[in-house]
Amino acid sequence: MTRGVRTRECDAIGELLAWYVNGTLDAAGCARVEAHTCACERCRMALAMETRVAEVMRAPVDNVEHSPHAGWQKMLERLNVEEGVAARRPARQAAARRNVNWPVAMGIAITVQAAAIVVLAIALVQGRQQAEAPRYRTLSNADTTLAARGSLVRIAFDATVDESTARSLAQRVEGRVLAGPSPENVYTFVFDDAGRIEDRVRTLRREPHVLLVEPVVLGGADTSG
Repeated sequence: MTRGVRTRECDAIGELLAWYVNGTLDAAGCARVEAHTCACERCRMALAMETRVAEVMRAPVDNVEHSPHAGWQKMLERLNVEEGVAARRPARQAAARRNVNWPVAMGIAITVQAAAIVVLAIALVQGRQQAEAPRYRTLSNADTTLAARGSLVRIAFDATVDESTARSLAQRVEGRVLAGPSPENVYTFVFDDAGRIEDRVRTLRREPHVLLVEPVVLGGADTSG
C-alpha cells in the first residue's frame, strides 16, 4: 500500500486508532489496526501521533500547561519534532491529523459537559419543586368553588377515608367531588340539582366516618335552597 493513497480502509482504521491506543479495542479490531498500519505508512504515522497524544495527556499534572492555547501549540511542536516532519512534510502531517481535530473535539466535550450540568440543575430544581408541592387541593383555593354552578356541601371525614372513598360516596348521593382533600381531610361536594340538598345533607350526616356536613354559603346566599 503506497503512502500517498488514502482508501476507505484508511478511514475505517482512523476511527479505531483512539480505541486501540487507550486499550479498549477488542482483539479483532486490534489485529485489523496492526495489520493495516504495518502496510500503510500514512496510518502508521497517524497511530504514532495518537499514541503520543495519549502519552502527553497522561503526563503528570505538573507538566500541564496552564494556558490552553499555549499548551496545545507546545504539544503540536513536540509531536512535529519527534516525528521529524515539522519542516519537511507539513501537508502529510496535516493529513495524518485530519481524522481527529483535537481542538474541536475538546471544545465539543466542554460544551456537552456544560449542557449536561445545566440539564441536571434544571432537573434537580424541578424535582425539588414537585417534592415540595402539596399533593392535595386545599379548600383555601376558592377558584373552583366560586366558579361552580350548583349546590355545595362541605364534608369533614375522619382519617380512615381516602379520596377514592369520598368520590364513591359523592356518586351515591348524586354529586361529585369539587375540591379536596384538605390537610384536615375535608372535601367539597357539588350537586347540580339543588332541590334535594337538605335530604342529601341528612344522608351524608348518617354516613360512618363523617365528622361534619354543612352546606356552603357563597356571596351571602345560602346554597341549601
